[in-house]
Amino acid sequence: MTSSTVDARKARRGAAAQRAGETLLRLGMRMYRLEVETLESVSVPLSVRQFRILDRVDRQITSMTQLAALARRQLPTISRSVDSLVRQGLLLRQPSTTDRRVTALELTPEGKEILDEARRALAQLATWVGEVFDLDLDATQLAATVDRLYAATQGQLHPERGATGRDAR
Repeated sequence: MTSSTVDARKARRGAAAQRAGETLLRLGMRMYRLEVETLESVSVPLSVRQFRILDRVDRQITSMTQLAALARRQLPTISRSVDSLVRQGLLLRQPSTTDRRVTALELTPEGKEILDEARRALAQLATWVGEVFDLDLDATQLAATVDRLYAATQGQLHPERGATGRDAR
């Protein structure tokens, strides 16, 4: 094989990889939009951030600092979202049982109901997405491929934009 043949193959692979990457980015934006619309359709419309806060509080992540770190957001950003959820009657702020200086978050019964409704709606969306991909693809292989891509994106996130830096998605 000549050097020019090898170079041409590399160029074609590079162009195909770029095209695939562009398509995946567009798909990611579309999937995010579907998630937004799904969460907006529940009986108490939620933003993605609000859903994630409720979900994490339900999973016993009840500290504002922990929530901010996980969301890679500044504390005031999370605080505004929590304030909104408290005003809607979906979350409560309670003094921590271990440290009186700390406030812990807790789902209200209505918050748990809305969270469960949102989870069911997202599960229906996830099922639909899985069915769309079930053309002639092995679902296990597809899931493994998507998991690898998801894990690889972790290295592209900017750690300096964490809970104390500029807001990231």
